[in-house]
Formats: sequence, structure tokens, C-alpha cells
Amino acid sequence: MKDNYAQISTIVMANPGMDGKTLEYKDIDKDLLDEINKSDSVDKVEIRDTMAGRIDGINNANIIFGGMPSNAIAIFKGDIEEVTDRQDVGPAEGINAIVTIDKIIAAKDSWLREGESVSVSIYMGKDSRIKLNNGESYVFIGAAEPTSLGYMRKSLLVSRISEKLMAAEDKPDKLTYFYTKGVLEDEKDLDEDFISFFKNEIENQDDLYTLRLVSDMNMALPVANENMFLLEGRWIDNDDYGKDVCLISTDLAKKHNYKMGDKVDIELSDNIYRNDNGYVSAFPNPLEEGKYDFEEAKPFEIVGIYDFSNLNIENSPMLFSLNDIFIPKFKEELNTSFVTPHNLSLKIGVDNIGSFEEKLKPKIEEAGYSVVSADNNWSKVESSFDLIKKSMVKNLIYGFAIGVVGIFILVFVNTALNKNEYVLRRIFAGDKNHINQSLKVSLIFALCIGFVIAFGTILGFADKFISSSKNDMTYIFNNIDYVILLLTGLVFVVLALIINQKRIGKLEKKDIVELMKS
Repeated sequence: MKDNYAQISTIVMANPGMDGKTLEYKDIDKDLLDEINKSDSVDKVEIRDTMAGRIDGINNANIIFGGMPSNAIAIFKGDIEEVTDRQDVGPAEGINAIVTIDKIIAAKDSWLREGESVSVSIYMGKDSRIKLNNGESYVFIGAAEPTSLGYMRKSLLVSRISEKLMAAEDKPDKLTYFYTKGVLEDEKDLDEDFISFFKNEIENQDDLYTLRLVSDMNMALPVANENMFLLEGRWIDNDDYGKDVCLISTDLAKKHNYKMGDKVDIELSDNIYRNDNGYVSAFPNPLEEGKYDFEEAKPFEIVGIYDFSNLNIENSPMLFSLNDIFIPKFKEELNTSFVTPHNLSLKIGVDNIGSFEEKLKPKIEEAGYSVVSADNNWSKVESSFDLIKKSMVKNLIYGFAIGVVGIFILVFVNTALNKNEYVLRRIFAGDKNHINQSLKVSLIFALCIGFVIAFGTILGFADKFISSSKNDMTYIFNNIDYVILLLTGLVFVVLALIINQKRIGKLEKKDIVELMKS
């Protein structure tokens, strides 16, 4: 149990100039990584690789997580139902409005619908010469508001700022167009080349998936902090190295009717991308053309379906996106690997947390990195675990006492029911060993059956209700407890035989006389 709740840590680099904002994830310094590996306060280091995957014809939903790919952008014409809020932001104005969609010019399928309403948050320079009024129609270029696990919300962020500001930041032409033309008065003002490129990128990214190559799912941060859990099946573990198996989200399973044991045909590619804050995925940065080269598809068997318990957007930098697919490692090292929050974890031994905090953590911080740790729930259950151990000891004592009483009852019933046979054998055979020879076998057989049933019940109960994995020993009954139970059972068997022989040896002459009279 302590191992399952061991602290898992992920290293990130914080940009000193971004206080209070999203952390910027950087590659881990090789010398620092070597020192971490050699540290006696770290039990295990898990570095995971990332790959791009395509599932032909199976459209994805995780389009806005960690960074904004092109298919998180929508261009549509709509009427302003209501301007709900206006805020003065110096040279710009912040405007929130409800917009009814009249026409979708370019957007991912199954996201927006004509006739529905969306929330639009607009950041617009006061010199834009466009005044947004209720009841009037405009063309909007907006990006989906980020969510914790990659959901597309029906709320968009739109910017219309000066070209001068974008030029100063040295942004690509297409991205500059996106930010400077966020609100237009007429569809004819849209650049046709931009729309053509944009539609092509949406189509290319529709069935694109981010693949996480793992060797031990328990080392993944969302699993460690219990935000990510199994709905069906099992996690990927060390025994799956090189196997064609996968773990998918419940959202993907429901959307495309996937079940446990189904095969998913996945095309693999080494082309992955890092966004501005270091998040790595299969999706290129917004309005940048990706390299969509994939190998021939091969089937991966679904061995597990996962879900998330918490959709808190504040945790988004520390989680995997909604439809990421997990597959086992099939080679020791891939050149696609970036060491990001999703790609490196440290397992810190429970007994060594103090040592880690004292010795290794300061060196990590001195190197310019910070450590983000999973919530450790051991403190919440430690008292309960102690009570369970105490209760187990009491149960073993009560079981031992009941076992001793049971032995006496069994021996008494055995000798009482078979008293006449014992006496006859004594009259005609005389030898005490010969007298109990046949009945001793039946007694041993009965005791062994009882012991097997009792021991099997204990194992079955523990494995069914307590064991967390098919490969884990139960956390209440460990190896020593099983040995103690086994030895106790054997002692009971031997004790029963000894008592039985003592009772046979004490048969008195009057028993013989009584039998002859009858």
C-alpha cells in the first residue's frame, strides 16, 4: 500500500519572468539527470517518449490542451445577441458577448453548429474602427477556450490588435493575420489563401492522436495523484514491453464504440511538436503546417480504458489530454523524446522523502528547476491502515482460539462416533497403531479439506476486495502473513492427530465389557 501511494514527482523549469502564470517546461539538464539517477533517495526514474499516431477515419476531440493547434480555431459569421460586458484595458477593450452562428466558414466537424449560440471573449484595440453592437452581424476568427483535459468548449477567445504590435513580437504571417483580423465586418474581407490553408490543416489533424510510450503507468503523475483511474481492464506495465497493446480514454471508447479486447489500427510517426510552454503533442503549433508522414497501420489491442475524476482547469499543465493513447515502449530510446512534465517522473521512497527534501531537491532548484509532486494520500489512510493491522491481529488470535476449540470438538466427535470400532480393533488386533490406522487417514483428510477451504477463502477475499493489481500482493496479507497462516494450519492438523491418539490410548476396560454386553 505504501508503494502504491509513494510520492511521484515531475521536474519542470519555471520562467522567472512569468510569476503567477503557466510554468514553462524545459529539457532536463543531462548532468542533473545523472545525479538524480545516482541518488539513493530516488527509487526509480521513468522517462517516457511521445509519438504522433493516426487512426484513419476516427476523429479526435482533444484539440485544445496545453497548446492551441489549428483545429482549435473556428471562423464563422454570426449575429451579436447581447454584449454582456465591456472592460477598459488601456489602449484596448475587453468585450464579452453572446453570438448566434449564421454560417460556419471553417471549423472542425462536430464542434460548432449553425443556429446555436456561443460565448465570445474579444480583446480588441480601440483603434480597430469596428464598434460591436447588439443585433449586428460580424465575422469572427476565434480559438476554443482551453480546458483541463482537451474538451472543446462553446466559448471562443478572439483578438483584434494592431499589426504593429504583432510585428514587434516577430510572429509568423498566418498567426499575425489570425490576431489582427479577429473581427471582420464582412466575409469578403477574408483572405482566400488563409482559409484554404486553414481548412487543409483542420482536415490533416482530424484523426491525429498523441501517443504516450510508458513502461509503468503507476509512475504517471495523474495516476499517482488519483486523478486518472481505470474504468475497465488494467494499466500498462513492464511486462508489456514491445507488445502491441494500448490504453484509451472512456471518451474515445464511447464515441467510437470501442470495447475491451478490440483492435485499433494505429499509424505511427516520429513527428511531434512542442508548444510555447513546452507541452509536447502530435499537433503542430497553430497555423503552422505539420509533417504528416506515417508508417503502415498495425493493430493495437485495447487492454484498459481510463477516465479522469477531476476536470479542474487549474491542473491542466500537469495532466494528459482527454484522448491521449498509451502504448508500451518498444525500444529503449527514441529521438522524439522531450523531457516535459508528462515525460519524466521520480518515485521517491516513502522512507526517503526527508532525505530527498534535504539533499537532492535543493540541487534541482539551484539548477533552475522546480519539483511538482503528486498529492500523497498516505497521510489520509495511515491511521486506518494501523487500525486494519490491529484488527487483523485480533482476528488471528480469535481464529486461533476458535481453531483450538474446534479441534477438541472434532476429536471428541470422531472418537465418540467411532468408539465401538476402536474397541473391536483393540480386542482383535491389540496393536494401538493398528487400531487407529484407518481412522487416522480419514481424520487427516477431513482436517486438510477444512484447512484448504479456510485458507482459500482468505486468499479469495483478499484478492477480490483488497488487491489493487493482478501483479501486486495484497496490502494486508503479505508473504510473511501467508506463511504464518500456513504454519498455523499445519500445527492444528498435527495437534488434532496427537489428541486423537491420546484419547484412543485411554480407552478403558469397561468400554470393552460394555461392548460385549451389548
